[in-house]
Amino acid sequence: MENYKKISKVTILIVSILTLFLLFFIKDLKFDYDFESFFAENDEGTQFFNEHRNRFESDNDFIFISAENESSVFEFEFLTHVTEFVNTLEKDSLVKSITCLTNMDDYVKAPFSPAIFKTPYLSVCDTCDFKNDSIKIFSRPELSGMFINKEATGLLIYIKHKEKISKKSCDILKGKIDTLLVKHNITKSHYAGRAIGQSYYIETMQFETVFFIGLSFVLIIVFLWFSFKSLWGIWIPLAIITAAMIWITGFMD
Repeated sequence: MENYKKISKVTILIVSILTLFLLFFIKDLKFDYDFESFFAENDEGTQFFNEHRNRFESDNDFIFISAENESSVFEFEFLTHVTEFVNTLEKDSLVKSITCLTNMDDYVKAPFSPAIFKTPYLSVCDTCDFKNDSIKIFSRPELSGMFINKEATGLLIYIKHKEKISKKSCDILKGKIDTLLVKHNITKSHYAGRAIGQSYYIETMQFETVFFIGLSFVLIIVFLWFSFKSLWGIWIPLAIITAAMIWITGFMD
């Protein structure tokens, strides 16, 4: 009997030490948005993809912003706000380029001359003729429905940022965009892109993980209480389940 007690104490001590040891590694466990981590680097498909991307660059390092104005985008005050937003964000170190009708140019060949002149698609000034600009823009199929919607109530702002930026940099860029949208009075907008989706994806995953784990523990406690109606009947199974989860997540890291 004494030997049995000693063995039990030693076993509990060893399990506790191992659990604390693995618990130390859980702090480094994080959610990863990079789907490329699921594929082996030496796989032929992965190598082909990397070669293709190195040659043609990545295709998801962008952010789309739809800046909207209920009456019309062809209003001086609204276009001024958009122009200031674009000019300010363009100076950010994470941004490579920004394309919007407020900074896009049209190229026109002069008659009876080989010279080509550059003129803005949309001139932003309090005396500008927005009517002629709108006619020119809607006559171009590459602009209408792409950089401006059919109802002329929304403009597309295409932001190309640096390649392979980290989650932290994505959050910084998203925060900068949110701040500038408020600062420049662009009250109605929608955006999409890897930097935006990544933040939403990880925040949702973290919330759902904590929520469902907590809910599972509540259900287990209720079930154990009705089954054993004893604190030991609840405490021991919960300790075993908790230790098992710590071991699994600790080994995952």
